[in-house]
Amino acid sequence: EQNLPANLFLAKTTGIFIHAATDVASMPIGQPVNLVLTYTNDGIEGSGGFSSMVFSNDPRVSILQGAASFGALASQAETNNGAMPFTVQLGGTVAAGEPVMLVVRTEQGNSSEVLFDTLAFVAGTPVAAFSDSAESLLQWTGGWGITTASAHSGTASITDSPNMIYPNSTSNYMAIATPLNLAAIAGNQLTLEYYARWSGIESDYDWCQVQASTDGGSTWQPLKATRMVQGSAITSPGTQQIDQFGYEGTQSQWKREAVDLEPFRGSSNFLFRFAMLSDPSTTGDGFYFDDVRVITYSNTSAAPSDAGKATAFFLAQNYPNPFNPKTVVSYQLPAASEVSLKVFDVLGREVATLVDAKQTAGKHSVGFNAANLASGVYFYRLSARASGTLSTATRKMLIIK
Repeated sequence: EQNLPANLFLAKTTGIFIHAATDVASMPIGQPVNLVLTYTNDGIEGSGGFSSMVFSNDPRVSILQGAASFGALASQAETNNGAMPFTVQLGGTVAAGEPVMLVVRTEQGNSSEVLFDTLAFVAGTPVAAFSDSAESLLQWTGGWGITTASAHSGTASITDSPNMIYPNSTSNYMAIATPLNLAAIAGNQLTLEYYARWSGIESDYDWCQVQASTDGGSTWQPLKATRMVQGSAITSPGTQQIDQFGYEGTQSQWKREAVDLEPFRGSSNFLFRFAMLSDPSTTGDGFYFDDVRVITYSNTSAAPSDAGKATAFFLAQNYPNPFNPKTVVSYQLPAASEVSLKVFDVLGREVATLVDAKQTAGKHSVGFNAANLASGVYFYRLSARASGTLSTATRKMLIIK
């Protein structure tokens, strides 16, 4: 077990090393889900054709379609099974908010090696109590700013030091401007999620933390997220605390991060903030965050007599994605609403209107033919107004021609 990191490093530097990953965090209960994974060859050699399969040791998880095959994959290249998605269904006895594990078995191509990846999902449909796309600072207060240098989605993200490295001896914070009443939020597994990347944060000395307050910001306590590390014992001149967690070093790719907020479920005056903390020497680029949500998970599976009845506002990922030239966008409305569904390019220009009408509560799907659009990234935005309340959601789609 102690040699595992060294063995993985050796595999990456001596041959083919194809592993599977996904940006998908949750999986609805009681309905088939098409799962597209990204496969990356981190080895120094290209592969021939390779194959992959997905399975679960949980009897409540049904694999309806669990095999895919691929062509050659060059070193440092990636591909996906969008043309041959896996199909998975969670049984009705799985509780919303419960973790679900899938195992991906990938034959490495041109070799007898087999690599196993374990992918973790949360069961249920996420319902957002707070959401911010980081395209503006309207819901934030503090010393951080907007940057267009990097974004997980849309055109912007929020960073501690736009257009410069972070300064020495800084304590720079960015908090949500309005407290949340977590006690009033229904659903299972209360979670703070966001996408993040970071660069050049001095290890063992500087770091970025996520902190929480239940008294309106008078006192704060550090939280622990997926890729945080435990603090070092170097407290002088460093800012890290050995009994706390934070981000250091470099993570150049955007990654989904999650923080368990269940310990704060009873708070009616909850705030969270990002904190960039540095000592008197050695600085770097800093920390970026995007697409922030506070969510719970609901079980939207229904008895046959309730089929099609929606319990939450939700915009699904279009399928297939990537696509050429046709795809389908699905969504659900908890109440009759005035609905607008539009597509935008990366510059924010509207390129198509898919829906502009009043629609009943329930599940809806609409086709989109992008034959007249060029290859590239586009965004589709759903807006629904019911009883004076406006709900919006945006997702990304990819056209490949």
